[in-house]
Amino acid sequence: LKAIDDCCPVCFNDLTDDDKPQLLACPTCKNYIHSECADIWLEQRACCAMCKSDFWKYYGKVKSGGSISVKNC
Repeated sequence: LKAIDDCCPVCFNDLTDDDKPQLLACPTCKNYIHSECADIWLEQRACCAMCKSDFWKYYGKVKSGGSISVKNC
């Protein structure tokens, strides 16, 4: 992952190392987002707020205790 030196793409607050326990990182673009902001963002969209990767389309299901099957291509 990259250094935490940016702002959250949803709330635009600066991200710091103190925020680390509450951050999620997109596996595609490696950008961070507050987990609370991700909840808000992903209620409306099923993609990364920065790169629009659809990796997040199952976030709600997994967060609520569900599971998904991930297969290697």
